[in-house]
Amino acid sequence: MPTIYLIHGLPGSGKTVFARRLAAETGAVLLNHDAIRTAVFGFDPPKEGFEECTERIHELIWTLTEKFVRHGVDVILDHGFWSRAERNEARVRSRSFGADPRFYRMVCPDAIADARVLKRNEAAEPGTLYVPPGALEVFRARFQPMGADEESIPIRTDSFNKLPLPTPASRTPVAGAPVAPPPGIAGR
Repeated sequence: MPTIYLIHGLPGSGKTVFARRLAAETGAVLLNHDAIRTAVFGFDPPKEGFEECTERIHELIWTLTEKFVRHGVDVILDHGFWSRAERNEARVRSRSFGADPRFYRMVCPDAIADARVLKRNEAAEPGTLYVPPGALEVFRARFQPMGADEESIPIRTDSFNKLPLPTPASRTPVAGAPVAPPPGIAGR
């Protein structure tokens, strides 16, 4: 059965770094909302129509995901899944495609995520989206962390160069449980 890997977290939490590593390790196709948006609109897309654009990209990614999964290909969705409703929708869609949904929950202190976003904004690397000053606070107010009843694999990303991938046995239904750093990770 194909797997859809769903990456949960805020900007700067390590989602994309982890998703790239996961893609390299598993051979899964990586679909990233920000990479698609910046390919069309550039590093700092206009505010006008942003929500409509986001919804169109969201639907495009799910359409592509279904096509890949129906051909037996695993997919990684590097999106964030900020709300419980989005996560529930992702589980339902994944199963309707005949895939196993697997959430990875990024665990990262806010100060480290903030510093990463600032560095990313300054570098303006291809495929990254500019996050304006003050936006992270707005995002955090909208963000719904995974509940204790939502199964996920916690990934501590506060210091890593290479993330070892957890085994399926390390999955936990307890979203708020303490998370040890993955073994063998050097400081970033």
